[in-house]
Amino acid sequence: MPSTITEQSITFDHKRLAKAVFPKAGDKARDIINALDLGKYEAVLLIIGAADNIVAALKPKLTELFSRGIGRAARRVNAVIIDGGTKAGVMELMGQGVADQGHESTLIGVAPVGQVNYPGSTGAGETPLDPNHSHFVLVPGNTWGSETGMMFELVEVLKINLLPGVAVVAGGGKVALNETLHAVRQAIPLIVIEGSGGLADEIAAARRTQPDLPSDSIMAEIIAKGRIAIHPLSNSAEDAEGLVVRALGGG
Repeated sequence: MPSTITEQSITFDHKRLAKAVFPKAGDKARDIINALDLGKYEAVLLIIGAADNIVAALKPKLTELFSRGIGRAARRVNAVIIDGGTKAGVMELMGQGVADQGHESTLIGVAPVGQVNYPGSTGAGETPLDPNHSHFVLVPGNTWGSETGMMFELVEVLKINLLPGVAVVAGGGKVALNETLHAVRQAIPLIVIEGSGGLADEIAAARRTQPDLPSDSIMAEIIAKGRIAIHPLSNSAEDAEGLVVRALGGG
């Protein structure tokens, strides 16, 4: 049966085109992936973290990390990248990282349609989509976090043939905490950027105090069950590149 998922092409100010799909409640993740019409990919990279403005003192190092580290690694192993899609926080940095690598990686943003805006949109969302993303899945919802379930359904489909996957956690708050828990429950390894603030630093600190576990039940599950690698932000972008490449099955 043909898909009834609404599709739209978004043209950003600098003339870059992105494909957006607008699933309805009950639409299957596999049908959404088919509607995105992705090219061939060999790994799945999930970005979790700060959606607010990055602390000014951290931005140069994080920009380098996402461009010369994570963005380069994704290009090397031909990974499809999935994140929150907005022009804010780590999503904007990931978009710039992909742009710095010649837009060679597929970058999918998943967000609640009621919270975002883009060229041609008519809604009241206040947060712009990032123009360096190649694809968007704009799900029903008016609150941040309403996209999380669909994001991980998509990740499950993207990894359907047992492709390697990893989640990078940089900064982050409550929504990122829930996303990280989903990643752990899907047995997706974590690369935690220590020194990026927020959730990432909390996970790194708790990981270093094992076998003691945090009193918070969600954080305790992440630490006890997660496969966690820590990358200090003070380390080089090349170190991060190697860590991501190895996690995604590259040489």
